[in-house]
Amino acid sequence: MQALASVCTELTGISNESEALTQQYLTVLLKSLDKAQWNALLSLANASPKNQRMASLQAPLRDVVEFALQLWVSGMAGSTEVVTYVGAPIWSVLTFTKPPGICGGAFGYWSERPI
Repeated sequence: MQALASVCTELTGISNESEALTQQYLTVLLKSLDKAQWNALLSLANASPKNQRMASLQAPLRDVVEFALQLWVSGMAGSTEVVTYVGAPIWSVLTFTKPPGICGGAFGYWSERPI
């Protein structure tokens, strides 16, 4: 779990402070990736940050990394499985907005500039 968190945080610049959510992501990845893909993804954890980025862009690892990072940031596995929505790490870096469907305050709150 630590290796997954390390690679995803390094490649996205977005950390996930929830160990429970990281465990859910790990479960999805173990279910979705075959053994070779999983091992290739984890091999990035032992590489330097520069080498992680370079290796993550090379086929066939690119598709595996893209799937893992989309899950890491958005909380979604593909277009059908939602692991988390409101708890997705992307909302922690998009400080100018909130997840759609989450109330921002009293009527008219949107007329003020975001803090």
